[in-house]
Amino acid sequence: MDTFDFDEFLRNTEPPKTKKENLHANHRQRVKKKFLKFGLDAFSEHEVLEMLLFYVLPHVDTNEIAHNLINKAGSFPAVFDLPIEEMKNVKGIKDQAASFLKLIPEISRFYAKECIKQTIKPKMTYDEIGEYITSCFIGRSNETLMGFYFDANMHLISENVIRTGSSSNVSVFVREIADEVIKVGATNIIIAHNHPEHRVAPSYEDIDSTRHLAKLLEQLQIKLVEHFVISAGRYIGVLKFVDDQKEKYNRE
Repeated sequence: MDTFDFDEFLRNTEPPKTKKENLHANHRQRVKKKFLKFGLDAFSEHEVLEMLLFYVLPHVDTNEIAHNLINKAGSFPAVFDLPIEEMKNVKGIKDQAASFLKLIPEISRFYAKECIKQTIKPKMTYDEIGEYITSCFIGRSNETLMGFYFDANMHLISENVIRTGSSSNVSVFVREIADEVIKVGATNIIIAHNHPEHRVAPSYEDIDSTRHLAKLLEQLQIKLVEHFVISAGRYIGVLKFVDDQKEKYNRE
């Protein structure tokens, strides 16, 4: 006696796909094959976003949604910086899709940091430190101040977010930094903050606050090694920038 295959029964009793559903399925297969053959270098911005959305919106046309998201945000990177509620104003985007999109830059940052960690030596050079710290700001759309804590031999011990959002109260940073230094047993610190508006050059305020912070930390026997400004994947050290400007002035 033949056994009853319930799964086969369900497959045979499923309603046939509509012509529109077949078109979507065929299109998605073509997009995935294109990716597997050529990678994302062969994709336009909206195609990358369209393919990402395949995995959270399995039954809709994500091409139009991708275009609408980019039009709303103004650019491909800006899509991922949109607040979740603004993403959900785009037709077709609900909580799950919005949360998925917000996850992308977070994964990118984690991946970049871990890749750099695999290649750096225990004692990093200036540029290795700059590259590592830059990777820590991938996907951060709000201005963020971070601290990186080192021992006497400049081995990285730990890192933390000191604050998010603009603030000029340097004394608050000193207390938070001192507490973290004591907790982890550090003697040197590098701080870094990002300029979300894609301006990497340090401002006069950046320079003044760095000098002030260095003096305050020195009184606590903590050395401020550098203050990096990060923007659009680039970095510049405020203290090195000031020294370079002095050297340039003296040569002239």
